Amino acid sequence: MADPSPLVERFEQNRARLRAIAYRMLSSLDEADDAVQQVWLQLSRSSADGVENLDAFLTTIVVRVCLNALRARSTRREEPMGAHVPDPLISRVFEPGSVMKMLTATAAISRKVVTPNTLIDDSGVMQIGSIQIADADRRPMGMIPFKTVIAYSRN
Repeated sequence: MADPSPLVERFEQNRARLRAIAYRMLSSLDEADDAVQQVWLQLSRSSADGVENLDAFLTTIVVRVCLNALRARSTRREEPMGAHVPDPLISRVFEPGSVMKMLTATAAISRKVVTPNTLIDDSGVMQIGSIQIADADRRPMGMIPFKTVIAYSRN
């Protein structure tokens, strides 16, 4: 790769999204920032020339870095020093779908089940057996690209 500046620019365009994914998975801003930094280090040390979808590639890396961090937590127990101050950004409960949605979307793109431009039918309501699941505002978006589904997803 002759000129790294386009790669830097593309990474910076994804930084906030990668940080949000890492934060949702790790529940710590410091650890999320560390995960994003690891993603950059991995990207800058490898050749991204053959990467067809850089956004999906970066998402996959950040999810794997976060999963490794979560595994490491279970093997080394850490006790905080001093009083515990809850993180205000995670003091409210998130629906499990918030995290699982990103993992599922990453897996679908990684395994080429969908592409970011695959059209998805959003009718606003889904019927599963006798249970109806509806969007909060019940406004269907119609046929939309997969990347739009993730961008506008609400829990």
